[in-house]
Amino acid sequence: MRDRLRFSQQHDLGVLIVALALLAGGTLVHRFLAAPDVVEFSQEGLQFERPGGWLPGQVPKGAMSPLAGNQAGFGAPAQAANSSAHLHTIFVSPQDARRRIEVRIADRPAYSNLRGALAVQRLGDYGEFYWARHSGNAAIEGRDWLRTEFRYAFKASKGGSPQIAEAIEYAIVSAGRLYVVTLHDAPDAVGTLDTMIAKTLQLSTQQNSSEEATR
Repeated sequence: MRDRLRFSQQHDLGVLIVALALLAGGTLVHRFLAAPDVVEFSQEGLQFERPGGWLPGQVPKGAMSPLAGNQAGFGAPAQAANSSAHLHTIFVSPQDARRRIEVRIADRPAYSNLRGALAVQRLGDYGEFYWARHSGNAAIEGRDWLRTEFRYAFKASKGGSPQIAEAIEYAIVSAGRLYVVTLHDAPDAVGTLDTMIAKTLQLSTQQNSSEEATR
C-alpha cells in the first residue's frame, strides 16, 4: 500500500512538472506570436523601429491635413525629391489613414527658439484646424527630445468626413540638423504607437550635447 502511494505521489509530481513546462512553453510561444512585426528606419543618423507591413515611405504632396490651405516647409517644398540635405517621408498604415509616422530631417531652423519654429511649421501644415495640447522635454537614450502633443482635423479623402487625429511630435537639433519624428493616430490609439516607437529613437551623429536644442 505504501509503495502504491509513493508511486502515485511520484507520478503526480511528474505530471505537475510536465504541465508547468507546457504552460511556460505556451506563454513564450504566445509572446513570440503576439509580438508586433517591426522594421528599422535608419537615415541621416536617425534610427528607430516602426511597424512592419505598412505602405512604403512616400513624400507628401500637400499639407499634412487635407483641410489646411497651405504648406510651410523647413526650406524645401514637401513635393520636391528628398535629398541628403532635406528629407520628408511618411509611412502610412493600410488599416487607417490616420495612423502614420512622419519623418523630417533638415538644417536647423534659423530661429534659436525651437518650440516657436515648430509651432509655426505646424500652423502651416494644419491651419486653423490645429490645437496644441502639451509640450515638454523627454529624455531618450541620454538625449533630450522636445515632445509635443497636438490635435487636428483630418480627412482621408476629399469626399470623406472630417475626423479628429492626434499626434505626438519628437524633435531635436543635433550637429546642425533638425530631426522631427511625428506619430499620428486616432486620439484613443496614438499612445500605443508612442509606447512602441519613442523608446527606440536614436541618433548616431557625434557632437557636443550642448548643440541639442529643445528650448
